[in-house]
Amino acid sequence: MLALTGKTYKRKLNHKGCLQLGNQTYYVQSKIRKKWVNIWVDGQKRELAIFADRRLLKKIPIKGLYNQRMDFQDYVAIMCKEAASTWHRALRRTPTYP
Repeated sequence: MLALTGKTYKRKLNHKGCLQLGNQTYYVQSKIRKKWVNIWVDGQKRELAIFADRRLLKKIPIKGLYNQRMDFQDYVAIMCKEAASTWHRALRRTPTYP
């Protein structure tokens, strides 16, 4: 996580005021929905700082962190579960044709 400290991303909020970063959805604010925001990663504090128009809107804890050492078997199980979840999301976004 420390390697990502200082990394920035730009995302557009959806109609509910949420953004997607990686496999996670984060709620920001509904009053600025459909606006662009900048996201700054603070790996030491394990949080995201959300900015709009050069103003800090909020800080959000990073989702999906396990914060523990784990056995290789447990790690593989988690990675398989996350891969299956990503695949299912991709299938939902892919149109099917008769």
